[in-house]
Amino acid sequence: MIAGDPPASDVTFSIDNIYWTPSVPRPTPENGNFGVFSEDPAHTTAGEIQLDVDGGFYVWEDTLIAGTQDPYEGSSSLSFNSAPGFVWFGAAFSTTIKHNLSAFRFPNSKLHVALKTSSTTTFRLGMRSGNVDDIGQKWIEFAAGNDPYGFVRDGNWHVIEIPMSDITDAVDLTAVSIPFQILGVNGPISNIEFDDVCFLNGGTALPVNSGSPVANAGQDLVVFLPNNSVVIDGTASQDDGVINDFAWQQISGPNNATLSGENTAMLSASNLVEGVYVFRLSVTDDDMDSPVRICSSTSTLPSTTVPSTGTVAPSTSCTSSSRSILST
Repeated sequence: MIAGDPPASDVTFSIDNIYWTPSVPRPTPENGNFGVFSEDPAHTTAGEIQLDVDGGFYVWEDTLIAGTQDPYEGSSSLSFNSAPGFVWFGAAFSTTIKHNLSAFRFPNSKLHVALKTSSTTTFRLGMRSGNVDDIGQKWIEFAAGNDPYGFVRDGNWHVIEIPMSDITDAVDLTAVSIPFQILGVNGPISNIEFDDVCFLNGGTALPVNSGSPVANAGQDLVVFLPNNSVVIDGTASQDDGVINDFAWQQISGPNNATLSGENTAMLSASNLVEGVYVFRLSVTDDDMDSPVRICSSTSTLPSTTVPSTGTVAPSTSCTSSSRSILST
């Protein structure tokens, strides 16, 4: 139902993307590896998607036809050629109920895929959260001569492992609806094959809508002169959705360090001199149902010619926190 006061003049508005979603808990694999399409027991220690039970594999608009299987592991794989007459193609694993894959948000978490082709056609691999095209969706392009993650188009199997940090800038891991998908829009493709699709190195999952983001500026660091630069890692910052913005600033120090990457997860600070520097990281999440939430964490960086003699453990709370290292 839509209701409102009578408008002063004619009003035109549109409604789209109305859907029902099951009122059941989301599957939440944790502390291990989660299989999407794998027969390797080591890759399903945290569970797996059961095809035709938890969801299915769907070819979009019959753009692909089955090819000859040559499994990388187990007894089956996904092998395809473009259907005649199509200059695009696409397919995806789609789940009946959104999955909470936030356990795979950590720096060592990866999307693992065995892949082979000798085709030169450009294609994309990706994931999606939510229900709206191009929102909560991430595509990674594979182009002949510029394929990422060490992939080679020689018709042999190659394992690619995509760091989840390359995906979580766009995908809400607590609401994954498509854990793996492929798309090509630059012509037909031949003999492309997938196997052993899984997520590796999961930790503890976040509850859905668990609250504010947590900024984590990383461990306290010691730099020894004459080295006068450092990279500070904020990739361990967490949220139940997507962190949209990173913001670093220098709080104190013996001089103004030269900063780069202030709006990314990794801050580079250079032109340091002897003394103690304090840098603060603030993160903003994507919660669309409440005001924007910002949380800060502070990293203390001592630049000294001798090692630290003690540390204060870092805080990971949602309030601004400070840390220090005692040095001689």
